[in-house]
Amino acid sequence: MDRIKVVPEALKNAAAGLAKNSREWLSETESMENGECRKFLEECGNIIAGYAELLEKAGAEYEDAGSKFVSGAGDIYDEIRKI
Repeated sequence: MDRIKVVPEALKNAAAGLAKNSREWLSETESMENGECRKFLEECGNIIAGYAELLEKAGAEYEDAGSKFVSGAGDIYDEIRKI
């Protein structure tokens, strides 16, 4: 995998974006049917996977921040899946 340079501000912005999006995702699922909800959650998972890939590509320089972010994203996704 090719490494990319990611500035700390980009990680901070990505984390803030995911936190905001996760709150919106939770509220969106309240009015959905099961099939609709499943498709929506799959899309959410793809977004989280994209963030995780970005952090993985950032390399060891941001390893601690990246692992915390990916762990938090996984926790959020697990909570959303329970709905």
